[in-house]
Amino acid sequence: MKTPNVRKGTGDLSSGMLCETGSALPLVLVILVVVSFLGYGLLTLGTATGIEASKEVVAAGAFWAGEAGIEHAKAVARENRRPFDELGLIGTSVLTGTLGENGKYTYSVDIGEDPGAIPGSRTKRFVVTSTGRARTGMGKTLQVFVETETFASYMHASHYEETADGTNIYFGPNDILDGPVYTNDELNIYGGARILGLTRSAAESVNYQYGATSDTFEGGLDLGVPPLQFSEQFGPNHIDKVAEAADNGGLALSGTYWLVFNSDGTVTYRRWTGRRWGAPETTALDTLNGAIYVDGDAYVEGTVDGQVSVASGDDMYLTGDLRYESAIDPSPFDGDFDPMNVDDTLGLVARDRVEIYDRYEIDVHAAILVTEGDDGFGARYRYSWIGEPAINLYGSVAQYRRGVVGRSNGQGFRKNYKYDTRFLSSPPPHYPFTSYRFYGWQEVL
Repeated sequence: MKTPNVRKGTGDLSSGMLCETGSALPLVLVILVVVSFLGYGLLTLGTATGIEASKEVVAAGAFWAGEAGIEHAKAVARENRRPFDELGLIGTSVLTGTLGENGKYTYSVDIGEDPGAIPGSRTKRFVVTSTGRARTGMGKTLQVFVETETFASYMHASHYEETADGTNIYFGPNDILDGPVYTNDELNIYGGARILGLTRSAAESVNYQYGATSDTFEGGLDLGVPPLQFSEQFGPNHIDKVAEAADNGGLALSGTYWLVFNSDGTVTYRRWTGRRWGAPETTALDTLNGAIYVDGDAYVEGTVDGQVSVASGDDMYLTGDLRYESAIDPSPFDGDFDPMNVDDTLGLVARDRVEIYDRYEIDVHAAILVTEGDDGFGARYRYSWIGEPAINLYGSVAQYRRGVVGRSNGQGFRKNYKYDTRFLSSPPPHYPFTSYRFYGWQEVL
């Protein structure tokens, strides 16, 4: 009998194993293909995610470039304090700039007049459109609406609520302010004063004395607001603006003058010769461009029938009632008074002071502005026992340093002030602007 060959059996076994390995190869290839596709997919997904992230970065850059254009327009407005049209900034690409390394982003600003502005309004409204763009061409367009404000935008506005020697000036128990208040200083309230409009103060507190409380602020109180830039805005340039207008179609007077407005729409003026008032001259207001400038002191009274601003290079004195012909009956303080029936406007602008010259109750219809100095809007008999006659002011008062018209002990005058709401859109002619109000921000594209 032949002995079996062990090697042969081993060889048969090896042959069988080789057959099993050959059948697994397709599975390995399939796995390799799947892994390859999975890797490619992950790589593609990562690349796409990177592209999307890159697009978002570029879009954000274009957006902030657009915002930079808006801020550029705001900076120009703050620096110049004049409407955009007077600055020659109406049109396309009137402001441009670049951002980022090597000008990676740019912005272009278009400024146009707001078609929704109130017809005939002396305040002005504009639309500022800023487009930020990346070098790739991607862009973002932003838009904001702008409205000019004047010193007549507030019933009472001030930089300082104290005298030059540091004495606080108070609103007292018999004082009524029917209109908005804005001050950079701390307000001083004594007793039961009433402020009917919204009050805003850059200070963080109110100085309450003798039982005064926040009940004084019937229209609301907002503390810690951004200050009005009075220190930049007050100055001779405001006087110069009216003076320039008076030289170009208005009435320019050299010396000290007494002006009396007449109910027939005229103004009569006399020059002080040093010994007496000179011969009277009379001019119709509708023949002027709304500007009267006196380079000396001005004494003013009468009944205004028209639209006019009077500026004094020095002091201004109110020698009697100064009223609108269209607001005598009913008066602004009567219950049936309607401001929409008033068609007269007066602005009084003085460099050093506007002072009530007499000791009797007085009606004043005007927007008053004192641009510098320590006296503001005051009264000659502010420290006299004259029975607290009222200053019935229909209009507004803005002053660098608040003046004194009376004292809490009963001396001088008491304040009966009512805001002329027409001044929000129609201040007196050539009245100085204070700032721009930006509102209605939106992303257009």
